[in-house]
Amino acid sequence: MAEFQRFRTLWQRLNTRQRFILLQIILFASAVLPLGLYRLSRGEIGHAVFDGVLLLILSLLVWLSLSDRFLDLATRIMSITYVIGVFGVVYLMGEIGLFWAFAAGLGSFFAVKSLEALVISVVIYLLIVWQDFGGADLPTMITFSACFALVAAFGYYFSSRLWQENERLDREAHRDRLTNLLNRRSFDDDLALTISDGSPLEHGCSMLVIDLDDFKGINDMYGHAAGDRVLKGVAEVLERTIPKDAKLYRFGGEEFVILCRESIEDARNLGESLRLAIGKADLLRSSDRQITVSIGVSERRTEDDSRSWFHRTDGALYRAKQNGRNQVAIA
Repeated sequence: MAEFQRFRTLWQRLNTRQRFILLQIILFASAVLPLGLYRLSRGEIGHAVFDGVLLLILSLLVWLSLSDRFLDLATRIMSITYVIGVFGVVYLMGEIGLFWAFAAGLGSFFAVKSLEALVISVVIYLLIVWQDFGGADLPTMITFSACFALVAAFGYYFSSRLWQENERLDREAHRDRLTNLLNRRSFDDDLALTISDGSPLEHGCSMLVIDLDDFKGINDMYGHAAGDRVLKGVAEVLERTIPKDAKLYRFGGEEFVILCRESIEDARNLGESLRLAIGKADLLRSSDRQITVSIGVSERRTEDDSRSWFHRTDGALYRAKQNGRNQVAIA
């Protein structure tokens, strides 16, 4: 039961693209493994070795696809594997291997972007032509060509729509609509992963919670449209100032959060840089009012969970507010 719960948690953390990739790997592996064992039992060593190599590549792809960093690499390796696989199957099995071209061509549309997948389908078809359709007769060649072209056309149309819709849904689910920053949901997911990844803490891992001072007064005096412009302006200043490997979130309302791989001292210095940059920015046009922020900073501790780490950082922010605002406080 515990193993199933861990698997379920891992699956829920994956994005839609990763789930597509893993589902394809599972389906292909479940088809290739029985065939490989069957061929091995019949003494078809060459075919069995070929199937074994495919299974090893699929196992590698599982590991790569679980990482956001290597996801694009995994999809491209998968597409190349499809091309090589179809070529090998038609070469080894002849005409009967043509059936695998449909699965490989269609699978590519769910692995890489639609145009890349269309190119892969064309490459698969040209390799099959080069193999003389596995020795098939003319009616089979014509029928296969027509069916493969239709599958490629349908795959291109539906996958392009699917990619667009998936990107839209992913953006709505993980991005704040006003500032286009990562939202509260993304922060909760990333914070849980940061806590659970077991990475060493020698180089530091810090959180900054940033809150605009007297934002209600800005809305009351200048209106909500001006308040929205201020929020967007603050988001732009923060994005320009934080390190490239840091992550920035709009937590909610006038509050922002940063996760970064910095020591507590470097994180404090970053907080000061952010505070000064926002104070200098002309965020309320045609007004002399200065926009200021209060910032709480804390470093992750070994015993921290998501709630305790954020609570400690939020406590530092509260102390900065109590001490007069427009300052950085360390937990």
